[in-house]
Amino acid sequence: MLSFPAQNWQKMLTSPKIPGAFGTGSGRVASRITPRLYLSDYGTARNQNKLEELGITHVISVIEYIPDLPEVIIQTRRLHLPLPDQADVNILEHLDATTAFITAALEENETNKLLVVIRFDHR
Repeated sequence: MLSFPAQNWQKMLTSPKIPGAFGTGSGRVASRITPRLYLSDYGTARNQNKLEELGITHVISVIEYIPDLPEVIIQTRRLHLPLPDQADVNILEHLDATTAFITAALEENETNKLLVVIRFDHR
């Protein structure tokens, strides 16, 4: 089972909204959860230069619409969960599938890196 350091995402959730920061829609920053697992917004996922800079090989998207990702991320290295950004959505029912996808991606090759894409808005 994967476990993620809480301090990374907790800082992200409590930091003030600044231009170019995670969650502002600019796609400029990806938060590293572990050395080969990142969390960011749709803007980062659509930016081929950023994906290549980070070395991203796989993407899990947890957004309502099908993302338009660069071709550098081939179809077999994508997992899409079409979930609306609503508090009552049961994201936990997808935990087994996402954990299996992450585990397979990271075990497939020691250089693989994965980006989890979420819609994140400060409200």
